[in-house]
Amino acid sequence: MDSLLIEFLPAAVEEFSSSYPTVRYTIASAMPSEVPERVASSDCDIGLCYLGKLPGALNVVAKAPFPPGVVMAASHPLSRKARISFDDCRDQPFIQISRLSPIHTLVQAEFSRFWDDLVSAISCNSTTLAKRMIIAGRGISFFSRIGFMAEIASGEVV
Repeated sequence: MDSLLIEFLPAAVEEFSSSYPTVRYTIASAMPSEVPERVASSDCDIGLCYLGKLPGALNVVAKAPFPPGVVMAASHPLSRKARISFDDCRDQPFIQISRLSPIHTLVQAEFSRFWDDLVSAISCNSTTLAKRMIIAGRGISFFSRIGFMAEIASGEVV
């Protein structure tokens, strides 16, 4: 959930640091499927990820819904549609962060088939770069809204 590194986690660290200024942080990004095992093996104290199958040694402290959806510049022709199907997305330039979707095993089979057949216009391993390309109108992608809170609020993306 790399998108949490953009707004949510920095704000949480800032707030926590004001109350506990001597705490030191090491923050690492990992594929959601790797997070539970890293916490279970004590490589990390806390993990944020899409929930899948968890090792028995872990407890979920809190859950929040972060459903993925198609994200695009407000000027994109699909932005005026109330509902967007996978077929609507097939002929659009697509910005892909990873060949394997981080939520691949947690979503419906139709999404997995769409993702597997996808030919991306831009492929990268940076959420920040993908975000900038989406805002610039270079393509559409699938993200959780949490990675685009400010841009959605300003009307740059939908």
